[in-house]
Amino acid sequence: MRAPTSDLVIYAGVFVKTWHVPHAGTVIENHVHTWDHVTLIMSGIVRVFIGGKDQGTFMAPETVKIAANKQHYMTTLTDDVRLACIHAVGETEKE
Repeated sequence: MRAPTSDLVIYAGVFVKTWHVPHAGTVIENHVHTWDHVTLIMSGIVRVFIGGKDQGTFMAPETVKIAANKQHYMTTLTDDVRLACIHAVGETEKE
């Protein structure tokens, strides 16, 4: 079973972290950020949980808005899921 892979690009004040998750049933672990961001579902289907509440399923191409300081995680419902977390880079953030 292949593990998820990711890539990170920061360019022109925009942070983009892409993920490729090969297998259905993979949990993108619970985490929190201090900034608002969107997650773009580029392929596949995921179930999203924000602040402990099930937000439902999201299918590509679709975006999920995630507010700052909210715990969130996702579970892939299909194989070959591709995601991109996108946010503006603040002046105090470093590459």
